[in-house]
Amino acid sequence: MKRTEQQNRALYLWLELVAQTLRENGQDMQTVLKHAKVSIMPTKESVKVMIFRPIMEAMFSKKSTTELSKQQEIDKVVDVITRHFGERGISIPPFPSIENKD
Repeated sequence: MKRTEQQNRALYLWLELVAQTLRENGQDMQTVLKHAKVSIMPTKESVKVMIFRPIMEAMFSKKSTTELSKQQEIDKVVDVITRHFGERGISIPPFPSIENKD
């Protein structure tokens, strides 16, 4: 089942929130990723391309976020990313939902 437009917007909002959190914690993509060769400030797009997409491809062998389903797959990738940064003392915001909407 493909994700809805609302779920798509939530994914991109979450990617921006992750980038903002990393910037606020003084993290650049070179610090976050050992394979990054240059210092790149986290953006929604860099988080998607350099963090989210490689995890998605490793877990589900899918090349595009448009191929992911919300409940089964996006949530699992989000959990991996959240756990990874949590182990490093960086609290990643929860995935946007109606329940945690502020």
